[in-house]
Amino acid sequence: MRGKHILLIEPDAYLAGIYAAKFASEHLQTQVAETLSSARKSIKKSVPKAVVVDVAVDQESGFDFIHELRSDPKTFAVPIFVLTALAAREHIARAFAAGATDYLIKGHFVPIEAVRKVKKAVLQ
Repeated sequence: MRGKHILLIEPDAYLAGIYAAKFASEHLQTQVAETLSSARKSIKKSVPKAVVVDVAVDQESGFDFIHELRSDPKTFAVPIFVLTALAAREHIARAFAAGATDYLIKGHFVPIEAVRKVKKAVLQ
């Protein structure tokens, strides 16, 4: 996918579909990746305007992925939103320490609220 888009890293196809539809309703193109490996491939092809990642996406640490994006000159300024069910304070602190822009807990935000936070960051 070329141009301005959001990269959504979500292993649950059902949730990914809901969020992709909500991003589309806000006029934001969405590339969906189910794994961090496929997310990396997508980023190599085209750097997204924002990344939305569930840090519990697979066996590899999503927190390390955030740090990896912050360490890369191509992606260091891309807003990174964590959207996950992990709600422990240590998870939140670890995400921000790795470089997350915001931390959204699934179940505390309805999808459109999360999408609007991302859209606001993309348009700034």
